[in-house]
Amino acid sequence: MIDFKVLRFIAIPKYRRTEIPSNYEKMKLQYIIISLLLLTACVQGEPELNKRQARQIRQMVEFKVDSFKKVQYAICYETVLKTAKPKADSVIMSFQIDAQIDTLNRPEKPNRPEKPEVEIPFFED
Repeated sequence: MIDFKVLRFIAIPKYRRTEIPSNYEKMKLQYIIISLLLLTACVQGEPELNKRQARQIRQMVEFKVDSFKKVQYAICYETVLKTAKPKADSVIMSFQIDAQIDTLNRPEKPNRPEKPEVEIPFFED
């Protein structure tokens, strides 16, 4: 709450310029608060944007976000390649070792011969 005695003291000083009032610091603080209140009361809100301006701002924000994502993806891709290269090299080496021990060149299994027909003689009793 503003002390009206201090406000009257600010408006109509009764002291000489060489004298410093005892409550000078309190008065100074109240003067700053009043000036801040007056300044904030005079400030206008944000300006209204038409559709074209809003679309342009949205496009610029999307462009910035996309460019940031591209940079982050590039950095992420490089780190993934750095960590994946040793693993890929070990997989390639295992394939190379497997190729040296090739089991695909084994001879094929021979075809099964046809089952012969066996005739059992018939005996009469």
